[in-house]
Amino acid sequence: MLPAEEGQDGGTTAEVQRQPEGATPLCIAFFLCDRAIIDATDKTLTAVRIVDTAIMPPNAAPEAGEVLVLGETKVVLLVKPVGGGGRYELQLHSEGPNGGGGPVGIVPEVDITGAPEAGARLVGPLVFHWDGLGLYWLRALLNGAEIARTPFRITKAEDTSVGAADAGSEISQLDPDPTDN
Repeated sequence: MLPAEEGQDGGTTAEVQRQPEGATPLCIAFFLCDRAIIDATDKTLTAVRIVDTAIMPPNAAPEAGEVLVLGETKVVLLVKPVGGGGRYELQLHSEGPNGGGGPVGIVPEVDITGAPEAGARLVGPLVFHWDGLGLYWLRALLNGAEIARTPFRITKAEDTSVGAADAGSEISQLDPDPTDN
């Protein structure tokens, strides 16, 4: 470990060396959970029940490529400016088990600046392009460069007595144009 010396900007040289020019910020967490709570007082995040599988109701029959929302499931992404801070375009892409997928979300400008322990957080619904039952990947990109990916599996309820009746509320169709109501 390098000794910390006082830098011209008030930071230490060790901190400056950890943030090289042109580097990408560091993703420290990317996962799915049932619920994400952000405290109103200190803005801390609490993730409740981290998940990796969702159950389709037995009667669901989405079309290939249809954009779906995974019930109340939340996507959580935490990014720190350790590798390089600035303003970035954040994109989320889904990849399905049969090679289908595409963009499912974009934030045109995310501010990832500040001290190494600062950063940005994204909490939102899980949105994906339907591509059949199986293993999906959700990818996070900053300015087009992948910084993280996380898997999740979609299975189908076989027996209505094992929670399949409740599974109907788990996955719903996303209105592609919410202003069209």
